[in-house]
Amino acid sequence: MEEKLRRLKEYLNMETELPFADFEAFWREVLGDLQQNYEGMSRADRLRAAYICEIVGGNAGARARKEKGHAKSFRKMADKGRFWQEAIKHRLHKEGASDAEIEAETAELLERA
Repeated sequence: MEEKLRRLKEYLNMETELPFADFEAFWREVLGDLQQNYEGMSRADRLRAAYICEIVGGNAGARARKEKGHAKSFRKMADKGRFWQEAIKHRLHKEGASDAEIEAETAELLERA
């Protein structure tokens, strides 16, 4: 997830929007990683994944409203992003983490990335 977070930061600093095909390919990589490795992920990787899902899901939701040609695909990405973000947060809560702890740890990880 660390490498995906670095790539996401690069995408966020771009002057133009990422083309749909590249956006979708990145999202599929993130989803594949989550589906294959979620159970064994470290807490830090789960926090990174939740952040990635929040950003990509939010971006997909915004693009669904703007880009009618791919609106359905973007809506699905946004929905899956919310699902994974909530699932990760739920697991962290089950492990005893508060919202404040999750936010603080995420901020710390983002500063180091």
